[in-house]
Amino acid sequence: MKYTIKVPDDAKKHVDITEVHVVSRSELEAFLDAKNLSEPERVGMTARYMHKLGHLRDVNEDILDLALKKGTNLVVTSDHHNSLQLYRVQEQKQAGRLYPGTGVGVVILNPEYEVVLQLRGGTTNNRKGKWDLPGGTVEKGDTLEDTVVKETGEETGLIVEPLGCVAIMQDMVEGQHWINYTFAVKVIGGKLENKEPYKFDDVKYFSMKSLPERTAPLAIAGIKAYQECDGIYIPIKVMHE
Repeated sequence: MKYTIKVPDDAKKHVDITEVHVVSRSELEAFLDAKNLSEPERVGMTARYMHKLGHLRDVNEDILDLALKKGTNLVVTSDHHNSLQLYRVQEQKQAGRLYPGTGVGVVILNPEYEVVLQLRGGTTNNRKGKWDLPGGTVEKGDTLEDTVVKETGEETGLIVEPLGCVAIMQDMVEGQHWINYTFAVKVIGGKLENKEPYKFDDVKYFSMKSLPERTAPLAIAGIKAYQECDGIYIPIKVMHE
């Protein structure tokens, strides 16, 4: 079984793990829900995960297996710096590494014609420390439009309606290979906020005439394609057989 436990950079020297992803209390609740526990069992396991200090390398394999099979997140603990930390266990993603991955980038504008960019943190797959468009990996069964809506909501808190694809680019970055579809969208609800602070250090609007110095070239190209498309989008058909 392949899996990844993601931990903060400052804890890496203490554990044999290389990636980061912080877990919320709500994700602990989701994991416990998946186990169909009685209330006494649930209380006991919550106490175990939330209060018992331990080492990440000692996580039980059958608990890992359950977390992955149920598609939920597993909480484990660390006594690094004597403070309790919560972490997520995820399947190791091979997209972009062993084979080309498919991703979306999203051009989101406010009424002032400013674009949303996110500052990528230490938990991201690539482009750490650069400003980039919101977006993410297309999962099996999701259309490109599904991914645009889902990733935008999960990352920024904004509810959007896809308008159309403005660019298709081959993204060769840090040894990875991605096919990126950049979409224009209309904001129909929500409020801009950093919904995934364990992945992104900041999120804010920028004037398209004055992008930050560390803006990723892929984002710059996507924004330029949006500016030049004049509302004419690349048709993307979904075929079912």
